Amino acid sequence: MRRPRRNHSSAFKARIAREAIQGLKTVAEIAGDNEIHVSQVSAWKKEFEANMALLFERTNAVDDARDSLERKCAILERKVGQLVIEKEYLEKSASSWGSINEPYRQKQFPISSTSGDIYSLLGGDRTIERSMGCRKPARGRRCVPR
Repeated sequence: MRRPRRNHSSAFKARIAREAIQGLKTVAEIAGDNEIHVSQVSAWKKEFEANMALLFERTNAVDDARDSLERKCAILERKVGQLVIEKEYLEKSASSWGSINEPYRQKQFPISSTSGDIYSLLGGDRTIERSMGCRKPARGRRCVPR
């Protein structure tokens, strides 16, 4: 007749695996003394050797990894916030220059024959007109936008 299935405690499994690793007895002797199969002793020994590193692992290692990810996330969120603020500031300052969506329209300054050349009125400085976005006009003509 068949024996009922036995459930072994983790302490019992660890004791058997430790005995097998120590090598004071053979696996067959350990199995015979404890009334378990030889393959079961070998399986517990392999599992014990594979998970030995977990005994010395820090229990809060997962918490440390999560904390470092949260710190990186917080840094990136601050950077995104800073970039959003900079973008809004630049949009406001650009709106004072004129609408971004509207095409560029330059005011045209007529040059009358009585007033002379516009450059002479500005003190002979052609850089002012160029900074307004005009090409160099021909004499007697209006400033033409680029």
